[in-house]
Amino acid sequence: MDFGEISIQFALISSLISTFSFAYGSFKKDLRLLKIGEKALHFTTILLLSSLTILIYYFLSDNFSFSYVYFNSDIHLPIYYKISAVWASKEGSLLLWAFCTSFLASIFVNVEKMDLNLAKSLIIVCSFIFSLISIVLFTSNPFTRLAYTHPNGLGLNPLLRTPEMIFHPPAIFLGYAAVTFPFATALVSKDFKRNWILLSWFFLTIGIFLGAWWAYKTLGWGGFWAWDPVENASLLPWITLTAALHIKRGKESYFLIVLSFLLVILATFITRSGIIKSVHAFSQSLQGGVYLIIILVFFAASIYAYFKDRDDEKIKEIKMSTTLSVFLLLMIFFLSAVFAGTMSSIFTSVNRFYYYTTALPVFGLIAALIGICFAKNFKIPIVLASISSLAVFFLVGIIGALATFIFSFSTSILMLEFLKKLNRKVSINFGDLSKLLIHLGIVFLFVGSTFVWMYEVKHENVKINRLDAVEIEGLKISYEGALMKQDDEKYTLIAFIKLNNKTVVLKQYVYKIYRSDRVVNSVDTINYLTHDVYIALKGFSEDFNAVTVDLYIIPLIFFVWVGFYLLMIGGYFALVR
Repeated sequence: MDFGEISIQFALISSLISTFSFAYGSFKKDLRLLKIGEKALHFTTILLLSSLTILIYYFLSDNFSFSYVYFNSDIHLPIYYKISAVWASKEGSLLLWAFCTSFLASIFVNVEKMDLNLAKSLIIVCSFIFSLISIVLFTSNPFTRLAYTHPNGLGLNPLLRTPEMIFHPPAIFLGYAAVTFPFATALVSKDFKRNWILLSWFFLTIGIFLGAWWAYKTLGWGGFWAWDPVENASLLPWITLTAALHIKRGKESYFLIVLSFLLVILATFITRSGIIKSVHAFSQSLQGGVYLIIILVFFAASIYAYFKDRDDEKIKEIKMSTTLSVFLLLMIFFLSAVFAGTMSSIFTSVNRFYYYTTALPVFGLIAALIGICFAKNFKIPIVLASISSLAVFFLVGIIGALATFIFSFSTSILMLEFLKKLNRKVSINFGDLSKLLIHLGIVFLFVGSTFVWMYEVKHENVKINRLDAVEIEGLKISYEGALMKQDDEKYTLIAFIKLNNKTVVLKQYVYKIYRSDRVVNSVDTINYLTHDVYIALKGFSEDFNAVTVDLYIIPLIFFVWVGFYLLMIGGYFALVR
């Protein structure tokens, strides 16, 4: 038996000891047992870190006697991708999730005030860690050996050989892990641990951004968000966490936190069960039923906790302002639209038009509500918004005009109110900056997304002969020639394309691995403030005298990236305020 697997086995026992110690120690009010539970939790973290480190070592040392290493690495894979390959598939990513949860739990027990309620909440946390480790050990063991050692592995999926995919899974799983703690404390003491909600929201925002950037730069379809079920799976808890951050207490906050945690488990079910077809999903697995059981168990626990303490002042219905009530209603509509579209994929294919007619209008109302909430005077913002939207109306039509009106209205209000504070010499703290940046980020993301989704122009399978030129959308496109390079890992075919006076370089990578997906085509962009010219390689002719490309004109995609950056910077300021 391998040391990595032994570490997981001991981690399972240690997590069970910590769960029992916190449970019995809380019941008996025995400080000695609570200390044992705390030490067992730290030991669980050390054991999971050891197991993860051993797995990384096996990847770095090309130990292809292990099934997981064989199917996800090869001898020529660069070191940084060998490390990222550790969490590239379901076995390693689940181990990473278990470690992230245990690691944050070790921090949680040290930074929060240790009292009886915290100890009770750690029963829930440790039982969840125990569940994750059990799934790793019994259904997704990354240390399963092959009958014999192969001289080389099948290699990492070429689409995952990007910088974004090094950091995307850890960010997502840190976000998933962090939501465990407000969930546990909500069930026990109705203390919603706002900082932990914010930490989860922050990491999910980073993870979603990296996924969107990867899709745009790698997949070659000219978009950043395809409303794929697995993409939506990480968006769903982000929506509920965003709503929860606007409410400090009350039954609404309780149910939003519970729903966020359950949606995290549902996201994992969607990704790993195989029940929903997705380019991002793992293959069909028995894990799906296990995650459904976990959802049912924790859902039952949350219902029991609510009715048990429903007279608690912290979960009684609170009086909300009209704008906050409208905001929550809109978030529920937005969540419902995305959830319905995601789950309906079990039975039928849902195209993007569904989301454009359901989720997008609600997104627009949320962006408009931001301006309404902060406005002291509507006159100037409405004038500015009317002028800008009228100009856009004559250029692209009504949808673009409405999106521009909302963007101009809310942005001008946010900036005017911020400038007024500066003019009054009111001290500006990190909290003020975070509110400004996050709300600006939502508005930028809305207008950018609307224009990308509604006004993208695409020309597919454009064939260009060498030293010839075609003209599309006012662009003169010519194929200047190609060359080939090779290294230990791959062959690289390089095509030089000239768009007007600018040269873009497109590459086709043919990896020296025995995989059906070993050929990957690259994309390149020419970036402007108002749009991107996006060109994706499709292939070469047999004699390399012609090349086939897809060409996209993508309006306001820059606003999408600005929106994401504002959200992440604002989230950071909110954490350190």
